[in-house]
Amino acid sequence: MKTKTKGILAAIGFICSIGAYYYLSLAIEWIWSDICAKHYCMKTLSLAEFLSIEAAAIGVYFVVTSLDDWKHQDKYNNAKNRIAILNQLQPMITIGFGMKLCNFYTVRKGEIENKVTKIDTERNYVVECFNAYLQDTQIFKQIQDLDRENYYVKNCLYQEDFDVVIKHAHKFISNCCNAIHALDITENDLTQDYYHYLNRVYINNRAEEHIFKTKLADLNKKLNKVIS
Repeated sequence: MKTKTKGILAAIGFICSIGAYYYLSLAIEWIWSDICAKHYCMKTLSLAEFLSIEAAAIGVYFVVTSLDDWKHQDKYNNAKNRIAILNQLQPMITIGFGMKLCNFYTVRKGEIENKVTKIDTERNYVVECFNAYLQDTQIFKQIQDLDRENYYVKNCLYQEDFDVVIKHAHKFISNCCNAIHALDITENDLTQDYYHYLNRVYINNRAEEHIFKTKLADLNKKLNKVIS
């Protein structure tokens, strides 16, 4: 509930309580006057005392609700920061990384990858180039860092949704990396052999990529509906 709405409701309640106090005082005086004339009765609160107690209660209410609002805002801010990182990583994962696997020999190389030279087998050259690509883009490191932060810092809106999205992003990248590092040398050790192999690596793992992209889109829609 917005602070302005809370203030209006509190003001209405405050005004109504004054009227309630007035009529309650009349009722007590009318009903209990004879009894209190013969027996000891507790003193009825004066209007000033009643208002001071009510003001204190309203103050406590605003403090408690403000803390709740602050917690919600903090979770929202964490979610916005985390979704911004994921949105930045999405094209690197769904376009850049996929293109690298499907067009390994033709995709433009980064600074570190350009320094890789073929020393022995084509297989080793492919693996070294891929390792250099990971260093150039830092894509795997960024996913790992985000996965670690998401695991240890749970103060976030839609935490379970973030768990799912990051899990599929991490799984897609890590599965592909593991498959490439486990690459066996082919009989002829030709570029064409590894070109087809890298394509298969992508095809075998593209379901994870699709789930990541779909779940991320759903999470963006949810957060866009939240009013900060």
